[in-house]
Amino acid sequence: MISGCAIFDSSDDFAVTGKITQSITIENDLPVVIRCYCENRTINMNPNENILELEITGTHASVGYHGEQEKPEFISPGLLRFVEKRNSEGLILESREYTYIHHAYIINSLQISAPAETEVRVMPLSLEELEGRTVE
Repeated sequence: MISGCAIFDSSDDFAVTGKITQSITIENDLPVVIRCYCENRTINMNPNENILELEITGTHASVGYHGEQEKPEFISPGLLRFVEKRNSEGLILESREYTYIHHAYIINSLQISAPAETEVRVMPLSLEELEGRTVE
């Protein structure tokens, strides 16, 4: 008996890394909440009294997908940047990280520089929360 198997060409796999610095003007008396998976993160003090800076390095990848797909040359700044939402309780920054079957965008490194008087809380997302996640 002869058995057949499909051989898939993985030449359409890709992994693109990008980096961006996002600067945000903040009010020092309001807290900043950062929602992301970003396992590798550091918080430093920024000498500027009202600027929060995020240095973001991320990877957008698709590995093992068996359909046709375009290989991006770079990660768009819109994907790298955090979404800003302000309310009476402070500033909420949310990453656009996601996973979906063979596709993912994950932040590899996040360096946060915040004014000394600003409370910064990171609310980590789990890998499970990233599956199918979209952020507007």
